[in-house]
Amino acid sequence: MPGADLTYEVTAGSVKESVVLAGAPAGPVTYRWRVSGKGFTVRQGLGGSIELVSVADGSVAMRIPPAVMVDSSGVADKSEPATANAPMTITQDGQGWVLSIAPGQSG
Repeated sequence: MPGADLTYEVTAGSVKESVVLAGAPAGPVTYRWRVSGKGFTVRQGLGGSIELVSVADGSVAMRIPPAVMVDSSGVADKSEPATANAPMTITQDGQGWVLSIAPGQSG
């Protein structure tokens, strides 16, 4: 997508993906990722998270925390960048699951 970069932070127990925008989108946007595999189902978790649940024993195999959007307009030593949760949904289609994040615009 023009004006957007993906960055990844990988640690021993997690992967954090960030969409970094060069500027505010001209209108509403939705970002989508395909989630596929075998042996799990998906459900909405607490606080806006998404849980991948083992069909074998019902345990949570993986949790996707709520999406957060950050407005980098903070000023050093004066104010922090503004943050807010970005609405996140997951739906099933014929190929697996689609995770959608629809950040809103402020200001």
